[in-house]
Amino acid sequence: MRWLFILALACTVHSAKAGTENIQVEGQRWVAMPHHYRSLERVYRRFDSFSAKDRRDLALHMTGTLEPGDRPGASSGLVLRAKQGVIPLFPNGGMELTIPHSQALWDENPPMFGHLAKGENVRVGFYFTVAHADARRFTWEEAKGWLRELDACIEDEGGAVVAFLLPDTHKVTVSVSAHSNLMVTEGGRTRALVLNQGNEPVDYVFRPQDFSRDAVFDATAPLGPVTLRLPFALSGKLHR
Repeated sequence: MRWLFILALACTVHSAKAGTENIQVEGQRWVAMPHHYRSLERVYRRFDSFSAKDRRDLALHMTGTLEPGDRPGASSGLVLRAKQGVIPLFPNGGMELTIPHSQALWDENPPMFGHLAKGENVRVGFYFTVAHADARRFTWEEAKGWLRELDACIEDEGGAVVAFLLPDTHKVTVSVSAHSNLMVTEGGRTRALVLNQGNEPVDYVFRPQDFSRDAVFDATAPLGPVTLRLPFALSGKLHR
């Protein structure tokens, strides 16, 4: 499947010089890795090449998990060593891998460095967030529309046959804010889906096909990110 090929290719680009070079930055020893800026940026460029209508409401995100141990990717200390300076790939900590999109960086293709020990690697995955106009409310048709866009992207990449053969397991994940409730109204009747009385957001995962076409989802506080994940596992690895 070309989705898997692209990410595998993105995470296995090698540089002959990178394998043995070490640099000293801010008192810490960073080991050069056989990966460069384009290893990750080409995945975004491929996504941006899809038809605009197929990805209209979708934004691509990458995650990183330090293995073994399933630790947050930020523990790896991954950076790009560019002419403009050192660029952290986990600027906000956690597992969100953030790469700046720049033609200048694409042309330069700076190398990647990290604090990886022997045997460690960063497992890279990705997901999509969706844009929704109303921060507290969305409809069944909107949720189905987001999933149709995901289907269209899969078809753009793998073809109609691949899209057709995938199991119908698409789900939407909604982040319900702290001290907020998520309700659904169907056929004039309203019921609670999430009663979040805690101090942290709670994820609610659902299949739109389990609700009626007239379903309206309402929250008592602005929702957090609404995310979609592919209905099959897809990841690559960054290693030293």
